[in-house]
Amino acid sequence: MSPSFEGTCDQCGTPLSIPPDVDSSSESSDPTERLIRRTHFQTPTTLRLIGIWAIALPNVLAGIYLPFLLLKHFGGLAGFIFFWGDMGLTCLWFIILYRVTKHYFFRDQKS
Repeated sequence: MSPSFEGTCDQCGTPLSIPPDVDSSSESSDPTERLIRRTHFQTPTTLRLIGIWAIALPNVLAGIYLPFLLLKHFGGLAGFIFFWGDMGLTCLWFIILYRVTKHYFFRDQKS
């Protein structure tokens, strides 16, 4: 941020305002470009899908196993809090896994 609140950066001299010749309201002729620009959604790739599965699947599997471990070793309020916290996190990871996979396999359909 420029401490002098001028129209240019104090360090490099770059203008801080949008140049007048740039029209941000102009529409592109390509509808997919407008959709990507409006939603900021990146097209899923195989590498992203593998990465999300590598991160989310162990969390989902551990979240399914953990309640059995909690029932065996914990009781009372602590067990109750850990159990429902685990259920919430497992559901969150499953939703992330589902949505990424859905967008990868059904990328041409509107969701």
